[in-house]
Amino acid sequence: PAKSVQQALSPSQANTICSKLAPACAAFTSLFGIAGGLPAAFAVSLIASAVGFISAVYFVGYGYALSMIALGSVTLQRFMATASQPAVYHAVGVIAWGARILTFLLYREFFAWKQLKERNRETNKKFAFTAKVSTWLFVSIFYALLFSPVLFHLQAASSIPVLTKTGLGVAAVGLLIESQSDAAKSSFKQSSPESFMSSGLYRFCRHPNYFGEVIFWGGSYAAGVGSLTSPLAWTSASLGMAGIVAIMLQATESLEKKQALKYAELPEYAEYVKSTPKLIPFTGGDELNEIVVAAQKAQEAKEKAAAEKAKAEAEAAERAKQQAAEREAKAKLQAAEKAKNVLSANKNAHPSIESFVGDYDFKASIDRAEFEQEARHLFARVDAPIFKALADANMTAADVHKVEVVGGGWRIPKIQDTLLSALNRKQLDKTMNGDEAFCFGAALYAASLSTAFRLRKFGVHDMTSFAVSIDIDTLGASEVSEDEGEEGKEEEAAPPPSSATKKNIKLFKVGHKIPAKRLMTFKRDEDLTFTVQYDGEVPKGTPSLLAKYNITGVKAAMDKYPKGGKPKINVSFRLTRSGLVDVDKAEAAIEEMVEVEVCEKIKKLKNETNATNATEGDAE
Repeated sequence: PAKSVQQALSPSQANTICSKLAPACAAFTSLFGIAGGLPAAFAVSLIASAVGFISAVYFVGYGYALSMIALGSVTLQRFMATASQPAVYHAVGVIAWGARILTFLLYREFFAWKQLKERNRETNKKFAFTAKVSTWLFVSIFYALLFSPVLFHLQAASSIPVLTKTGLGVAAVGLLIESQSDAAKSSFKQSSPESFMSSGLYRFCRHPNYFGEVIFWGGSYAAGVGSLTSPLAWTSASLGMAGIVAIMLQATESLEKKQALKYAELPEYAEYVKSTPKLIPFTGGDELNEIVVAAQKAQEAKEKAAAEKAKAEAEAAERAKQQAAEREAKAKLQAAEKAKNVLSANKNAHPSIESFVGDYDFKASIDRAEFEQEARHLFARVDAPIFKALADANMTAADVHKVEVVGGGWRIPKIQDTLLSALNRKQLDKTMNGDEAFCFGAALYAASLSTAFRLRKFGVHDMTSFAVSIDIDTLGASEVSEDEGEEGKEEEAAPPPSSATKKNIKLFKVGHKIPAKRLMTFKRDEDLTFTVQYDGEVPKGTPSLLAKYNITGVKAAMDKYPKGGKPKINVSFRLTRSGLVDVDKAEAAIEEMVEVEVCEKIKKLKNETNATNATEGDAE
């Protein structure tokens, strides 16, 4: 490399670059002299595991493998001159383990399981930058601690040969088990993605790859135990070993839950679990999947019960809140009604509500003048219906002989004053019970309409309050005529002027007597469509459209009688006692002139009949 650099750069450029890198290299090398080289190992792990910023999953995948390769390579280069041969083997073993993991991860993501790349991308979106930084720092510390037995082994002047050789042998076995397990499972999943692996090393335990990894790091720890000569060395190496065991146990439990849910319906999987241990071979089978599934179901049932309980409590609280609001509103209305009644006879009122808010009572005071001032916009509306009724009847206040008040509102002094002023009277008539008179009147009128009661006849003239008209589509030059009258009668009326060109026809005017009928006649040879609607101003919120009618079959009748004249379409409208407009019937009449030829035989027979009748008449 030095020769390549010298060939690519001039001597002055090479010296400049080296002079700039020399301080950084010296600073990094000095880290190996601090705390047994742990800071240097941490720095290397930081650089290698930074690949996790591409995707957060890479912190514990590619970052794991690259960190071990980098740590083994850097420390081996740093201590090669002084390290013992077993220590060199130790570092080379870790480098081989990292290379094996890196190769397997690359193959799985880019060749064997390509959808894993998309899943990693989706997982990465869930990690904020701060979460990535904290994960990066944590895994870098952990990788440095996990590698620490190798680090101290390379620096040690002596070790325990038997333990070192045994540990290296165990690590080699673990590397072999993990490699074989991953390769076999990867190949099996490519051919049978929906099945579980139960052959090969998976006959001895359900997760031999995790078991192999624990064995590898356990052997690495044992190989470096003889080099742990300080509390710092013991602590860092033990923390690393405890961490990898905890991580593998957690990974085993997580995978167990996934497999238990995925293969829960396969009886052979249940048998496999019962007969095969989870992590450590030859320790007997278990029923963890059943336990996990049962635990999950119990947890789900518990969470569902808690959610239902919370929902029920929330609904009960909402109902209680609504009931309290209803009670509060009812109490307000009752207090307001009572205060209004009191003010009708007194100058002052003192409304109160017990326990209006919690244990607090509500008390207030209001006088009649304040009440009339607050309700002035309502009192201003009292006389408008009176003037409208007089105008509709074409009368004035002077034509009214008597004013009878009904309803509870007349007791309010302000309303009495308004009525007296509007009608220019000195007093109101109160000969009837204002609270009951309209109820008795409605009942009496209903009884008069019923056939189940026989009452003394009395006159009630009801009339419609709103005008009703019809809109007819495409009248063209068709003729329109009208007949109108009371229900049960029909009176002929002259057609309105220029009715032939009208599109809107008045059916019933304001003040029209109820009940009533109107017969409309249209001369046209096409089907007819018209709408019935209120004509003029109606109360706010009332739709003006009453109904839409389609009269069909006219054109079909014309096709049946081609020699007939233009049909007369008679439509009967009815204004019911309830004030509703309805169409009773619609008929079409077609007049057709037909010429009939009488044969000679019929003429002769007719003449003979006439002669016979004449003879009989002469005989009489």
